Amino acid sequence: MKSTPHQDIVIIGSGIGGLTAGALLARSGRRVLILEKNHLPGGCCSTFTRQEFRFEAGATTLMGFDQFQPLGRLEREIGLQLDKIRLTPPMTVWLDDQPIVRHENLTDWISEASSVFGPEGQDAFWQLCYQVAQDAWEISYSMPYFPPGNLHDWLMLSKPDNWRFLKSFPWVMRSTAQVIRNLGLADNEKFMRFINQQMLIASQAYSADTQFLVGAPVLTYTNSPNYYLSGGLIQLPDQLISIIRENGGAIHYRKEVSKVKRTTSGFELTCTDGSLYQTRKLISNTTIWNMQDLMKGTQTDYFKDLSDRFSFGWGAFILNLGIRDRFPVLDSLHHQLIFKTPLPWLESTSVFLSASHPADESRAPDGYRAISISTHDPHPEVWFSLNPAEYQRRKTDIISAIRDRLSQVLPLGPDDIRVEFSSTAKTFEEWIGRKYGRVGGIPAAGLKTIFRMASPRTPDDHLYLVGDTTFPGQGISAVAQSGINTFLRVISD
Repeated sequence: MKSTPHQDIVIIGSGIGGLTAGALLARSGRRVLILEKNHLPGGCCSTFTRQEFRFEAGATTLMGFDQFQPLGRLEREIGLQLDKIRLTPPMTVWLDDQPIVRHENLTDWISEASSVFGPEGQDAFWQLCYQVAQDAWEISYSMPYFPPGNLHDWLMLSKPDNWRFLKSFPWVMRSTAQVIRNLGLADNEKFMRFINQQMLIASQAYSADTQFLVGAPVLTYTNSPNYYLSGGLIQLPDQLISIIRENGGAIHYRKEVSKVKRTTSGFELTCTDGSLYQTRKLISNTTIWNMQDLMKGTQTDYFKDLSDRFSFGWGAFILNLGIRDRFPVLDSLHHQLIFKTPLPWLESTSVFLSASHPADESRAPDGYRAISISTHDPHPEVWFSLNPAEYQRRKTDIISAIRDRLSQVLPLGPDDIRVEFSSTAKTFEEWIGRKYGRVGGIPAAGLKTIFRMASPRTPDDHLYLVGDTTFPGQGISAVAQSGINTFLRVISD
């Protein structure tokens, strides 16, 4: 086995959480090494090529550049400069084939919501959502040591300047559904279908299972500027890696960590190709479920307990298409389609569609667009037990159903499709290395309260966590905040 020189900090995985922590640490003078199992960086925030098209690996929406939001902070503090296009509108929702435009401007959005769902209670609800969301962003910015993992974290959280956030505590104690009920909107069936499917996008749970302090920013993320990255979302991990390299760090591709062992001086990591890495401190950007298998020694029980506590995680089914650019509806790049009849095998009643920008010639040939259509899968583990024939049969059933639901919005003819392929939970485990193909972190329904979320700290003072299975959860902005939170803990120890 070949062993590499001892590192200051090794990060397992190159998701946005790990790369954010890595870039900040490298800028602070630490020697950082990223180990990535794939040949591309970014995890679920990556872009890959299939024939002449470039598709997003998972995440497709991008926001978080406003005051108190993490990507704006990275622009200011480490010089992140993305080639981004502001989206107008951020999203269009199709509720039983009725278009609902999610305007960025709050007044315009309230007017749209009132015309679709009726005016009663709409202004009060969305104004409250927006205000609580702004408070939530400021809390996450000002209190990066939540959830606390040791006495230092508690002391940082208890600073007098943070006492002003006690006004938001009631929103931790109430679900989004309770707030809706108190405003007299719970009997508006059309509104509730819309709310619950919108919440799935970012909280991975319905309104009854999501605290309002979490639900409010989820429901109003389209009221912040949303962006498209030219060339695909991989532009973000590429830039973070450039910052790491410029500051003496490195990334090693095709290095899948198979075992982590505690040593007297830190950690020894074994990769599937037999290579060994030694590090003083370790940051895991893989999931808590993966860590249960990777860790050897005293930490195994800790990750087993975490995995048992959060035993449910969503998977995703994704249909990627390269299609002719002849549909004006795709002037809006993001669409959520909500329908009454669930998709076969998945129980899902919505899909999310994202299209490449018509001016982005790097992602599709002239006259074509790359689109990705994703939906939730509540039983990702099932795909691993199917024989090849049954696996293909279920994929065919789901693709047919998605195409059928899509036809009312995007009536594709046989000559419109140039490329078509799909991905299941099995693909996500093979491609990104997420155990059981679980994506989207820990659903709010499994948390019950944000106080149960995993801290970046572990019982080992030299082992840290980052990514969507730690606070604050899933989504590009959330995992970037996770990276900031982990960075601050590492440099404080």
